[in-house]
Amino acid sequence: MKKYFLNSTFQLRSGWRISLFWILFLLLGLPLILMFSKVSKLLGFSTTLDQALQTFAMLMASCIVSFFILRRVDKRKFGTMGLHVHAHALSELAHGILLGFVILTLSVLIPFALGHFELSLAELDFTYLITGLSLNVLLFIIVGFNEEVLFRGYTFQTLMEGIGEVPATVLFSVLFGCAHLLNPNTSALGITNIILAGILLSIAYLKTKSLWLPIGIHFGWNFTQGYIWGMRVSGTTVEMPLFNGKPVEGSEWMTGGSFGPEGGALCTIVCLLASVYVWKFFKPTDEMNRITADGKSVMPFTPTEIVSAND
Repeated sequence: MKKYFLNSTFQLRSGWRISLFWILFLLLGLPLILMFSKVSKLLGFSTTLDQALQTFAMLMASCIVSFFILRRVDKRKFGTMGLHVHAHALSELAHGILLGFVILTLSVLIPFALGHFELSLAELDFTYLITGLSLNVLLFIIVGFNEEVLFRGYTFQTLMEGIGEVPATVLFSVLFGCAHLLNPNTSALGITNIILAGILLSIAYLKTKSLWLPIGIHFGWNFTQGYIWGMRVSGTTVEMPLFNGKPVEGSEWMTGGSFGPEGGALCTIVCLLASVYVWKFFKPTDEMNRITADGKSVMPFTPTEIVSAND
């Protein structure tokens, strides 16, 4: 019976660990989201703050559950999941933010130059600028952390151990796209680009063995698209953007229409180029290589007789 539960390195098989994660995540996450939602309504928070608070509840649940399973089941350190603050963590985060900015700025400004977007500067009132900046930084930092922990964190890495990097990347990128199917104004090209973004973010993790680069890309992508250029983010609008962006009617193939620039053809090209760039120019630090290797070498369910023989 042990072979149905344990793999060759005496770890609980990937499928059982992933199932355990989602069961615990739902048991903890749903009450937290409900509680935070009630707090938000009680305090009269805006739509953006309400969304940020509920997303933070999900992030709390995913981190707590990941920590619990890593320490109690896998017998590994939490840092093996990719949130260890290593020497290049800040550099990777900053590089990711810059890359996300470049991807979405090209996806907006090139169509704008060709007459497919209309852009106008929003209010220059100091209160508007500070409030809008603060709200959107808070929201998109939380969203970036939450979605990367969920889609490139423990479950993704555990599935890689079971079926390999490429199949896990494809599967989780498709799931990442499917998670956006219920967003407003979805389109076939929009969901395709979300899947491509999932592949880019997975490559960012694989090439650094750390979540800082994908978190940076995710934040830079959403913040640039939503706050800086005032475009829809996966079909949803943002509060108090810096610019007000509007696609010209009849150019949805280029602009993404009501889904936002990430639903346009240019975003497809830029995202593919970014994936090649990350694959070619990034590599893990020696520290992350060591942490990852140490985590993989742990055999939490090694039979007593084997341990005794090795002693």
